[in-house]
Amino acid sequence: MAPALDPCASYRISPGEPLSVTETSAPADIETTLREKILAMPSSTLDEYRERLETKGWSPDTMHRDFRAQCPVDAAPSHGQCGVSSFWLIEKLQVDHGLEAAYCYGDVLSAEDRSPIVARHCWVEVGGADDPDRVIVDVTWDQVRGLNRASVLREPHADLMTHESIDYAARIRLSRDELSTDPSFWDRFILLKEALREDVSDLST
Repeated sequence: MAPALDPCASYRISPGEPLSVTETSAPADIETTLREKILAMPSSTLDEYRERLETKGWSPDTMHRDFRAQCPVDAAPSHGQCGVSSFWLIEKLQVDHGLEAAYCYGDVLSAEDRSPIVARHCWVEVGGADDPDRVIVDVTWDQVRGLNRASVLREPHADLMTHESIDYAARIRLSRDELSTDPSFWDRFILLKEALREDVSDLST
């Protein structure tokens, strides 16, 4: 079984530890097409996904257990939901739009001094791991201090580095099929889908 990939999994990795990538890279022309496709997607589509998650999906039961007791009064609405939400988003991108994306676990760092802005965060990337123009898609971007967005974050990594000095630094990067079925994660994913009234009959732990 692959390691649990939630931001509060039982293992711990220090910020800056080398990236572990097990996915098979797509040819460059395919990666370019995928990047263009996600960038051309209407913002309203991603915003609708976020609204569904926030208004119908998220609950204390879908929040990672380590965050339930550590929820400050000013916490973002997505507090503790980044892992399960990123997993769900990968499924939606693949099934609804034919887009292959990678599930990323790591840290959001200051590009200036490498200090963590958000440690142990999860998000989605479209494009190769070494591609500076890979597209970051973060449906729980409101956890990242300094990212003032009215819509779901969807921007090339290079642009975030250059214009906002923010580095989404993945330490684990996996395809949907490689994602862990660790019960502490998978059970919450099923609960999320059930709350969204999505079919879970083909899912098993």
